[in-house]
Amino acid sequence: MGISANFQPATSPTTVYQDTDLIFLVSVTNEVGGAVGVAAFPAAEYVISDSAGKVLVSKSMGDGVSIVGHALEIRVPDSELTFLGTYMHQLILTNTLGDKLPPIIQEELEVLSVY
Repeated sequence: MGISANFQPATSPTTVYQDTDLIFLVSVTNEVGGAVGVAAFPAAEYVISDSAGKVLVSKSMGDGVSIVGHALEIRVPDSELTFLGTYMHQLILTNTLGDKLPPIIQEELEVLSVY
């Protein structure tokens, strides 16, 4: 089963602001656009990393990633979004067999100063 995220940021790369909570919803769809229940994925990991691959923020199910309705909600508190620049962010789901699936989000994330 191929899956993808229904995550459409307003800008590319996704732009967020330092010292501001980062909160967004991700719904999962199959290859023909049909909704896939997020309960089929008991584990999820969201990370923000620098260009060298160093993880700056890591969120998992129950710690920043939660199920809200038929979507996953990702929450990074402002206290953890203290860096500036261009980074990568990705969301990886794990299926009920324990297999990590290819990232459903993997793109640049630009963190700007609020000043």
